[in-house]
Amino acid sequence: MGVVHGNLLATVTLLIIVVFSAILVLFTMIIPSLPAVRQSPIVLARLGTLYFLLIGLGFMFVEIGLIQRLSRSLAIPVYGLAIGLFGIILSTGIGSLVSEYAPLASRQRVLAWSILLCLYLVLLPFWFPQIRAEHPQ
Repeated sequence: MGVVHGNLLATVTLLIIVVFSAILVLFTMIIPSLPAVRQSPIVLARLGTLYFLLIGLGFMFVEIGLIQRLSRSLAIPVYGLAIGLFGIILSTGIGSLVSEYAPLASRQRVLAWSILLCLYLVLLPFWFPQIRAEHPQ
């Protein structure tokens, strides 16, 4: 009974956090941006929303995969989280600095960077060592 009650409590806690996060996003991002969205063409608003949604989802999926792999290889999840987030934030900052000197001014550059990014993401799992279940707990 204790495990079931603990799982139920954890699920309710996560649900409350999601609801409060949605309310905060609504009041801090959605409602203040409505006047600007109403002045722009509806196609632009939809495509812009889709664009940033896909960027956010892609970033989160890569982040979750890296942190899971690091957590398993370091055998302590908190270390994997700390090192993974540090590496992601550092890489994002370096990318922001480099983007000033290498603008994406043409379709060829956008395509080249997209191909390099996809190649990197496909090869990334092979660069990390294979994880075995032999780590001591």
